[in-house]
Amino acid sequence: MHQMPLDQKTELNGAVLQALVARGRRLRAEAFRAALGKAARPILRLARAGWSAARAAARRYRDRRKRRLAIAELQDLDDRTLKDIGLSRGDIARLVRQLHQRLPVEEATPGAEVVPLPRARSSAHSGKLAA
Repeated sequence: MHQMPLDQKTELNGAVLQALVARGRRLRAEAFRAALGKAARPILRLARAGWSAARAAARRYRDRRKRRLAIAELQDLDDRTLKDIGLSRGDIARLVRQLHQRLPVEEATPGAEVVPLPRARSSAHSGKLAA
């Protein structure tokens, strides 16, 4: 510890000494936070990028699963029902892809009435589309 020269020593009462100690601790904590903040920025950016990538991957998986369920539902229909709605088995995957990409569906099956597919229920136990 650094000793003050005799001519600069002053009497400090307890309250002044506690205030000086508290101020020193605050300054040290601020300096530590500032140094840590600069070092942590790249780590935080990487963490945010990783979190964004994980959310995007989960969204892609969820969308793919919805498309596969929609295709499976339509493939389960018999040929007569498919003909009634103006589809053939070969059109199913393309139609579901167009609906997912929000492309115009009218060109998918000329002359067929376009009926929007029902939305899937957000239930963890439901494996099929809502009717």
